[in-house]
Amino acid sequence: MSVSRSTFLAGAGALAGAGLPPLAGAAAETYNLRELVAKPYDLETPLQYFRTFITPTPAFFVRSHFGPPVDWPPADFALKVEGLVQKPLTLTLADIRALPAYDVTCFIQCAGNGRAFYRPRPAGAQWTWGAVGNARFTGVRVKDVLARAGGVQGAAAHLGVVPADHSPSPQTPLFNRSIPLSKALDDDTILAYAMNGEPLDVAHGGPLRLIVPGWAGDNHVKWLLSISPQVDETHGFYMDTAYRYPDQLGEPGVPVPPDKTHHVTEMPVKSIIANPLDGALVAGGPFTLEGVAFTSRGEIDRVEVSADGGASWQPATLGSEKAKWAWRLWQADVKVVPGPNTFCVRAFDTAGGEQPAHQQWNPSGYFWNVYHTVTVRGLR
Repeated sequence: MSVSRSTFLAGAGALAGAGLPPLAGAAAETYNLRELVAKPYDLETPLQYFRTFITPTPAFFVRSHFGPPVDWPPADFALKVEGLVQKPLTLTLADIRALPAYDVTCFIQCAGNGRAFYRPRPAGAQWTWGAVGNARFTGVRVKDVLARAGGVQGAAAHLGVVPADHSPSPQTPLFNRSIPLSKALDDDTILAYAMNGEPLDVAHGGPLRLIVPGWAGDNHVKWLLSISPQVDETHGFYMDTAYRYPDQLGEPGVPVPPDKTHHVTEMPVKSIIANPLDGALVAGGPFTLEGVAFTSRGEIDRVEVSADGGASWQPATLGSEKAKWAWRLWQADVKVVPGPNTFCVRAFDTAGGEQPAHQQWNPSGYFWNVYHTVTVRGLR
């Protein structure tokens, strides 16, 4: 399914057009990303780039609510550590880099990835399959930063997070958020200053971004200004109304009151076909399907493919590269026959999750994870 008025842009050229510096590595190779929204700045990754364990930074999707901050980062950039800590402090990027470095390889997926497929279409950026990527982030543990501030005090149960981006209109709510302190103190929750071995670029949240492995992309807050342990969660539009999922799904098109929803955090199991692309012309005979699979819950247990539109299934082979929060590559050998060929993929995780054949509608269009299906034409 295509998205109307979508435009394919070169990764480096798109950034220049938006007034941003090129993505790290963009000069070495051109990656074509699809622009969903120019203001704010949303770019979707085409599926042909989902054939490597690490998604190259210039191929990694870009999501923002108001666009990168103007004239960012400032020369005097620093992170405030405040709230319920023993010794509130301000840390320069050099101070942060002086703390023990920690690597986390994880996938990040926008909660609305797949929104374009729901009927009726929910409001919001009409992502198809490409609002996800897998990268290696380097930074410091949140727990180590809080320890530098003397540790958490009192009855703190949440970590408030304030980014630098904001709307030009003062009436628009700020994207201030919080996560439970228990998740913030997890060994793998970090403040990242590097992505795939290079300094974190502005488009992906540089110079400092919160990485919350296993949770939806809204929690991975970019352009950090401050973090603060606090008793209650942050309140505001992006916590109390947006990024929430119904406690119980209802009829399509029917809104759900915020008090009958919960925060978007973990994501269900999902797999994607990266090769061949839907609508491709493929030589008849043996062919190797390729793609990725990921989950927030446990690990990928197995992936299965179908060469007859879902009537029967065969196992795929999982790639050898893996990490706790990362996606898995998979391959499966099939036969392409002359004429139309329909291939499907589904994944299962160790927590009992399974991709469904059908999806029930929700008001925000979150967590689309039905079988990914492509139809290609086999050549004689």
